[in-house]
Order: sequence, then structure tokens, then C-alpha cells
Amino acid sequence: MRHSVCMILFVVVVVLTGACNRQERLFLIEGVCTYNGDPVEGVVVLFASKSEKPDSTAYLVKDGRFMIIYRAGVNGIHAGEYAAFFQHDPNIGTMNEAGKSLVEKYPPTYSGLTPTGGVPFSVNADDKNFRWEISD
Repeated sequence: MRHSVCMILFVVVVVLTGACNRQERLFLIEGVCTYNGDPVEGVVVLFASKSEKPDSTAYLVKDGRFMIIYRAGVNGIHAGEYAAFFQHDPNIGTMNEAGKSLVEKYPPTYSGLTPTGGVPFSVNADDKNFRWEISD
């Protein structure tokens, strides 16, 4: 009997330890963003989750280059469906015409806590060389 109790406690500890140490996988995505064929510069992108996942951000800099950031010091984004919204941030450089168009067309909009509108963005796999082409 005592052996059975010890075995059950061991299994419970292993399961709880595994559950506590389990971390959701972040996908590292970096690449280039274009709008109607032109690189997007000087823009911040908010990736608002359409589910319960945390949001992520990207800064579109020279030549449309970007890396998605989960939070300060941690790069990546959770798998799932997102709405991408665009804002200008003068701290990351001058916004070009492609950036201005996206900021005007897709500003952050919400209905309560749910994002509405935006550019659909789906994350399913780790892709180091992502080409994000947005067009009308």
C-alpha cells in the first residue's frame, strides 16, 4: 500500500512539474514588409491576437526590414491568427509613402477587447526569411 501511495505522489509531482515548466512556443519571424511593391518604413505594427494569445509588435525600418518582438528583450510571436495595425513612430525613422498609406488605411481599431479590421496575419511556422507583401 505504501509503495502505491509513493508511486501516485511521484506521478503527481512529475505532472505538476511538467505543467509548471511548459512554455508556449514563440516563432521567430523577421523579414521584409512591402505595400503594393514598395518597402514600408518608419512604422510600428501591432499584431493583435484574434484569440487569447498575447499581442506582439514589429518596427518596420529601412527597406521594410522587421523582426517581431513579443516583449522587451524577447523576440517572437505565438502561433495563431492576428490583425495587423499600423502606427507612425518618429523614433524609428522617417515614414515613407507606403508607410503613410498603411497608417491611414489600417489604424488600430477595436470593438471592446477584440481587434476589428486590420491586415490579416497568420503564424503557423518558424520562418527566418519572411516576405510580407501587402497589396490592395
